[in-house]
Amino acid sequence: MAFPLEDIRLTTRRPRSDQDEETLPLVYPRLLREGRDSAVLPKLGIAINYFEGMTGKERREFDPELLVQFFGDHKLARCVVGSLARCYRFRTRLLEEVVTAPELARLRKKGLDHPRLLRLTFYDHANATNNGFLSFESHDEAYATIERRLGLRRGELERVLHLDAHEHALLERLSDVDPNPAEVMRFYNFDVLDTLLRRAEKVDIALSGLTAEELDAVSTLCAGQDVTMEMKSGARASLVRLRGRQDSMGIWSRHGRRVAHCVVEIVRRHRAAILDAGALVSLKHKRARLKLTPDLLEMLDRPDVPVPPLLPVLTPPRAAA
Repeated sequence: MAFPLEDIRLTTRRPRSDQDEETLPLVYPRLLREGRDSAVLPKLGIAINYFEGMTGKERREFDPELLVQFFGDHKLARCVVGSLARCYRFRTRLLEEVVTAPELARLRKKGLDHPRLLRLTFYDHANATNNGFLSFESHDEAYATIERRLGLRRGELERVLHLDAHEHALLERLSDVDPNPAEVMRFYNFDVLDTLLRRAEKVDIALSGLTAEELDAVSTLCAGQDVTMEMKSGARASLVRLRGRQDSMGIWSRHGRRVAHCVVEIVRRHRAAILDAGALVSLKHKRARLKLTPDLLEMLDRPDVPVPPLLPVLTPPRAAA
C-alpha cells in the first residue's frame, strides 16, 4: 500500500564524493526498528484497537485525526492508517442488508434495486410535482409519497437513498486473524520502501551465482510487467537494471508500481544472490539515491507481507502483414 510521498519520513544527505552520480544526495527513509522504536509498539496497538472498535461502523464516524493527535506525528499516523488498510477496508452496504426481503422483491420488480435508481425516482418526482425543487418542509411529504408507491416502510427511503455514498461505507476486517503491532510495523516498513521504489528512475541489482535459466526468468518477469530491463553479465556477477517510466504528466509512480513489483519479486526469489542494489528515485524537487542495504532487502523479503498482484499487461494485436 504505497503512501503519498509527502507523508514519508525521510532525510537526504550529500555524499563526500564529487564524481558524476555520486554527487546526488542519498535518501534515508525513517523506518521502524523493533529495538530502537519499541516505544511505538503500544501506540500501534492502540491504533489497532481503534480500528477494531470502529469495525461495523460507517466511514463518517471514523476520524483518523484522533490517531494523528495521539501519535504526535501526523506523517507516521497517516502512514500507519494506510498500512492497516491491508487488514481493514470500507465496504459499501448492499440494499438487501437494509430493506426486508418483501421490500427488496418489490423494488427489483420495478427495476429499482440500487440507490442511484431510487435517487432518479426521487428526482423525477421532484421534477413532476415541484418544478425540480423541493424545500426542506416538503421533503417528508415527498418521501412518504414515494414510500407508499414503492411499498417501503416509513422512513426507509431516506435511509437507502444515499446508501452507496462514501461516508456510509462500513469498516470491516479482511481476515479472522487480529493484526498485531509487530506485524503492522513490518507492513509500514515495506510500504515506505515500496513508495520510494515506485518513484525509481532506475534500479540496479547485482546478482551472483544465478543460472542462465534463472536470469531468463528475471527477464520474463520484467517483460510480463512491461518493465524495461537491461542486463550485463560479468565474470563475478550479472548487473540487472530496471528502468522506470514517466507518464504524460511526468509522474513516475503510475508505471513505477510495476517496477516496484518486479524488484520485490527479484528480492524474494534471489535475495541470497544479491551482492549490491540501489535505486535512483525522483523525489518532489530533486533526485536522490536509495541504497538497498541488506536490512532493507530483508524488509522487502517478507512472505507475511502480501504484495497485491498486478493486472497483466495487455498488448495490442499485431496488424496483419
